[in-house]
Amino acid sequence: IINSSATRWDVANTQLTRFETTIGTHLKTEAYLSDLDHERELLERYPCPRAATFTLTQSTIVEKRLTQNNYRSRIHELLYVEEIARYEQIARYNVRTKLTVASNYILTPAGMATSTAKYSLAGELFALMRLGKDISEDTSPGRLILSNCCSVYISAPEEPGRKVSASSASSGSEQTRPVYEALIEDKGKNVIYLKLSAKCVEAMALQAETELDVDIQFQLNRMPYCEWHNAVDKITDFRLIFPATELEPNIPWTPKKQWAEACEPKLNAKQREAVNAITTALSIKLPPILLIGPFGTGKTYTLAQAIKQLLAQPEAKILICTHSNSAADLYIKEYLHPWIEEGLEEATPLRVYYHKRWSATVNGVVQ
Repeated sequence: IINSSATRWDVANTQLTRFETTIGTHLKTEAYLSDLDHERELLERYPCPRAATFTLTQSTIVEKRLTQNNYRSRIHELLYVEEIARYEQIARYNVRTKLTVASNYILTPAGMATSTAKYSLAGELFALMRLGKDISEDTSPGRLILSNCCSVYISAPEEPGRKVSASSASSGSEQTRPVYEALIEDKGKNVIYLKLSAKCVEAMALQAETELDVDIQFQLNRMPYCEWHNAVDKITDFRLIFPATELEPNIPWTPKKQWAEACEPKLNAKQREAVNAITTALSIKLPPILLIGPFGTGKTYTLAQAIKQLLAQPEAKILICTHSNSAADLYIKEYLHPWIEEGLEEATPLRVYYHKRWSATVNGVVQ
């Protein structure tokens, strides 16, 4: 892989062909089409910010505090700032590399005994891109790309000394560089599998079991930012974010209650206090409970013990949200599953996955 700082490609300076799949009508389910419509609508509602034209509003610059009145507009602006910064980071890693074209490949998730073979659809092909030492899971640039990109732009390397004039780029003449969008189908520690569209395969005359040199530009996945914007716009009650902190709560626990026999004896005093706060009846008004502590101080364990006590309360409803699939699965493997085996049927969870997640990556116990 050769890193470069080439000009970023877009519809203004290239002949850009977006990825279109030849997916069969039997796979175009109602959920699939609904997803496409939802994503398209969000991308149109929250367009990509441009660093050259984006400016912060005066209120964002002057006002020092977040309030119920400025929260929505301020967070929208900060999300745009974050997206611009992330885009500029990814834009540093344009690469010239060699792709191995294939009609199928076998993928084995780390730590799993099963493997899955993937076959290209009619006219499409896959391309294996090996990551170098500068862009891999073990490097900051690699983690940046692997966690923030779901597509790339591909183009054949330009001939040395060949330049496209601004007039030809703007007019869309034949001299404009052809560029094709490809999807990142799967990611490994040191490899990426790309899905090439039928148009890309035909235009570049690609064949399976061959190799070719290409220029690649990674593209930022904008959907998380659009989802965050959408979540901000859906907030109806800002008291959830700005509780009435001027009202001092009446702390409902005492040292005696902290050491009640119902608590797990392995919990220390602070952990017991946290469990009591979390499990306090809703009729007692308390602010949100925030657990803070370094790694290894038992935050997950403490929350699990609070969950176990809440399960004993009639009609208790518990929602566990985590930053990753592995963290959510940890609660099931380490806590809920053992409790179920002990006879606590109330601990049987409804595990909500991202519907496009590959089921083979789900731990057997969780399944």
